[in-house]
Amino acid sequence: MMLHAAARSVTGRRRSSSSDAYHVDNELGLYIVCDGMVGHAAGGRAARIAIDAARRAVAEQGDAIARARAGQRPLTELTCVVEHAVREASRVVYEEAVRDQGSPGMGTTMTLLLVAGSTAAVGHVGHSRLYLSRDSKVTRLSSDHTLAAELERRRDGAEEQRRSDPSTRIATRSVGAQPSVEVDSLAFGVLPGDALLLCTDGLSACVRYSEQLWPLMEHEVHAILDALVAFATKAGSEDDITVLAVRVEEDDEEVTRPSGSELEDKLQTLRASALFKEMPLRRLLRVLTICQAETYEAGAEILAEGKPCTGMFLVVRGEVALLRAGEVVGTLGERQGGGEDCLVRERAAHLGLRASCQTTLLVIRRERLRALVTRQPWLGATLYERIGRLLSVALEQARQGVVERVF
Repeated sequence: MMLHAAARSVTGRRRSSSSDAYHVDNELGLYIVCDGMVGHAAGGRAARIAIDAARRAVAEQGDAIARARAGQRPLTELTCVVEHAVREASRVVYEEAVRDQGSPGMGTTMTLLLVAGSTAAVGHVGHSRLYLSRDSKVTRLSSDHTLAAELERRRDGAEEQRRSDPSTRIATRSVGAQPSVEVDSLAFGVLPGDALLLCTDGLSACVRYSEQLWPLMEHEVHAILDALVAFATKAGSEDDITVLAVRVEEDDEEVTRPSGSELEDKLQTLRASALFKEMPLRRLLRVLTICQAETYEAGAEILAEGKPCTGMFLVVRGEVALLRAGEVVGTLGERQGGGEDCLVRERAAHLGLRASCQTTLLVIRRERLRALVTRQPWLGATLYERIGRLLSVALEQARQGVVERVF
């Protein structure tokens, strides 16, 4: 992939200097936006210190990034790099604040994007944001760490109150407030034509719906910056406005590398399942981090009848034969699968599974789902609710003799 990026920062109308900072490194694929807090001078200093520390931490992981760029490491390994970089930034800012008695509580937001080939990962703390524009849709890939966002997630308080009450804009998490910080991270695939936007709340506070950004992000990067700054200014933003746009384009010299279309195939396979149908892209990308792609040659046994079933599977490519007592009783084709109930409890397989031809499956193990739920309880609540509905429908159909257990 070829990356084209540009950034711009505009000082707020009522401010003498900006507390925002950004970093662009197309060669490394590293992009960072920070919004400093606790006084304009100290906040700007915290943002610059944090970026410098994070940049060094990422640069030290050059070998891991090179392997990810070549497709030799799973998506999740890239998240370890960005998480470490943001935590290192928090440690350095905190220690600097301790040394400088004039800047107690110095801190900053940080949204750090690392792109390696057809994969990317974001490490995020605070209320700066990351948006992805793809196929005429814009999706926010980060969650705000503010009181307002917490109230919204809990559906506590009226929407207008959450938007207008200044107290709800208080940050609940920041880089540098403590020597370590909990980092939100997400790994995802990038495709030619994608546009990624990192921004501070000078812009995002003016955005009520992500769809508002789509017409502004369908240009080359410098035109995107012009459009976004004009949008925020027209909306009456008085805060510092920092926008960083990254455009992804195809590189003919990289045709031998794993293509983004493989990741898109996996996303489409997930969307074909009733469990993930109409799920927002941001949540699908999180689910994809716990999926394992498993390839079987023709005739290979996937699961023996009566053996423990520990998760669900979906067919990405190929065909799976369903066996009872060694006899084929049915088949599952591309974007079909089963085993959703095994995400809740282990049971014996009712049917055996065998690859009819070379077949690639997308597999989700119960243990990996539980680990994801621990990190993302809101996503877990959604998934378990959907599993419950699917099992309820299947039970009713079974009672009526409409369907038989698949495996």
